[in-house]
Amino acid sequence: MKFYILTNDIPQAFLFALEKGQLFKASIEESTHSGEYGYRLKIDEKGHDVALNEEHNELQERMLEVLAKERMVYEQDNFVLKELVGSPGERFPRIYRPVLSLFGAGSHLRQFVEVSQDENLLMRAINQLVTLIDMLDGVFQVVFPEKENTKVYGSQIKNLLMLACMEVEGQFKGILRENNYPYRTPKKWTMIDYSLLKDVLKLAEYSIGFGLYPELGYYSPFAGWNQDKRLSWYNAYNTVKHNSETDLNQATLHHAINALCAIIILHYAQYGPHVKTMQDELGGYFHFEREPSWELHEKLIPPSKGERWRLAEYPFRKHKPAGNKK
Repeated sequence: MKFYILTNDIPQAFLFALEKGQLFKASIEESTHSGEYGYRLKIDEKGHDVALNEEHNELQERMLEVLAKERMVYEQDNFVLKELVGSPGERFPRIYRPVLSLFGAGSHLRQFVEVSQDENLLMRAINQLVTLIDMLDGVFQVVFPEKENTKVYGSQIKNLLMLACMEVEGQFKGILRENNYPYRTPKKWTMIDYSLLKDVLKLAEYSIGFGLYPELGYYSPFAGWNQDKRLSWYNAYNTVKHNSETDLNQATLHHAINALCAIIILHYAQYGPHVKTMQDELGGYFHFEREPSWELHEKLIPPSKGERWRLAEYPFRKHKPAGNKK
């Protein structure tokens, strides 16, 4: 069964399910039953015939016909049809998405999904992040935290850059591994593979500021990243890793802060913006100046009544990396 969302700029939004030549209207309801708090999918029993080989535009026209007969739409211009990713009740390991609601902003998955095995991974990652923040605070004891001073470099900053980038790599590998990434073996994964996560997790749409150090400004460590354009702070890490004696000047405070911000963004992009453990540990140390916006077709489809959320692998086969021979 495939699911589609039909929207216009009024805004109106209509959800449809398509299965075996039958088109069904669907809706999202709020459930408050014991053990089922959150949103639930409801599919109409009455179906509408469609051709099995229906083209995208023809499918949209058929949906509008159904809505017009029920007097739910009068003007049929400016509608856009999008297919949703995944099936009802599916969520992806370590890939955050808000939940489709259709009657307001998408809810956050962790508000009503039981704690999963992700919790232990998150706590280990937060503990490592706290250690790295302590290292950054140590640097700020001797370097005043303002934008102009982030050009400085040194051994302690190098250590921070190295550890932060290793943590970023570990987070990338963990996400791909848990979703059974289909291209190459884990030992051969590179930043070309990891760059696919930029759009999946909307990494470039985050911008971070430091509450205790406003003079540092804002950081968007993944901005402009793609399979052809590398990240300057990650390049600096690779350069220093292979020859720290001659290239120590690449280990700047600017690069180290970007790497640290990359970790923070990855935590939020994996587990959602309202992770209580993150707030408890880090409080007002940083804040987001900008966060991703999610279109309706990018959100998770809630399970039907009586069903539970379940893990499913993200469809990475729709995001082929450069140079892959499969």
